[in-house]
Amino acid sequence: MPVTPTPTGIIEALRSCGDKGRAKQWLQFLSRIAEVVNLLFSTEREVMFNHRFIKGEYAKGVHNLTYERPSAPAAQNPFCDAGVDNTTKLQALYFGQCVHSVILSTPLLVYLSSDCDIRVREYDIYVNPQVITRSTNTGTLNNFPVHSIFFVAPSFLPVAAIGFEPFKDPGMILDPSARQMGFKETISCAANYFSNKFNSRREGHRSRPLGTHLNRIKAGLLNSPPSFCNNNSEFRQEISLRVICNAVYEEIERWGGPRVVVSLEAAVWEHFFDTLRARLERDLRQLRVRVDDLEFAGLRIEDMEDRAKDLMSQYYQGGYRNMMALASDLYS
Repeated sequence: MPVTPTPTGIIEALRSCGDKGRAKQWLQFLSRIAEVVNLLFSTEREVMFNHRFIKGEYAKGVHNLTYERPSAPAAQNPFCDAGVDNTTKLQALYFGQCVHSVILSTPLLVYLSSDCDIRVREYDIYVNPQVITRSTNTGTLNNFPVHSIFFVAPSFLPVAAIGFEPFKDPGMILDPSARQMGFKETISCAANYFSNKFNSRREGHRSRPLGTHLNRIKAGLLNSPPSFCNNNSEFRQEISLRVICNAVYEEIERWGGPRVVVSLEAAVWEHFFDTLRARLERDLRQLRVRVDDLEFAGLRIEDMEDRAKDLMSQYYQGGYRNMMALASDLYS
């Protein structure tokens, strides 16, 4: 489990507000949030990534990543060969996945913020990656598009004026897809993040309300649910989101709700975290088998679409409905 960082800016801000006694508790709380965000994103990518990584080659300072479409179900065709080192594997798994990580994590953060002392924003910024990676399939580089991350701060801390170069609000950065950039830390003090990783020479940095990326995706699906055949990536994202929401909501509620869970004693927290990890792995692997059955069963397109719609509807359960209802309140 990650070590809680020591964000000087936040501690000083808390002390200036007379809240220094809450600093340690809040930092532990945020560290636990980061653990869950990283867990759901990493597990979903490990299980549901729909390409196979073939090789990574360095040329002129760029790490070129090559993928191929799977030719068999995941059980017979793992993401990469066993000999691929973990750093390369994570760069390949997380390449171009920052918006996906934000979308998958937003319902959880909305749910937690409804019962806990946090405020969250989405940052779309340019960063200076430690490793420049490129997909040979698309030609996309990881240092060209904006990088999407979360900013989190205590809700009882006054909001500073937010500027774009650099962002001034004291808080923490959650960066679930950090490994694609060569960054090891998925949780950082905002001041340190912007001092060391922020590309201030670029223009177009944005600070947006929590839920901006999710709302954009959901708005596009209101009148046209994702087609398995024509919009396969959107289908997989939506059905994965449903599975994650159902699992996370049910487990947190079973343990007493957000405020209780993030305040658990250390040993009990580890037990909760292990239980949630096992639940997510089980539910997502079951989903992957069912999705692979659709793709590799040799069905007619009409039959495939009918079965896909039925599969999607089976995951429209209480956890997903409740978490999305909270998220929808952001836009009303």
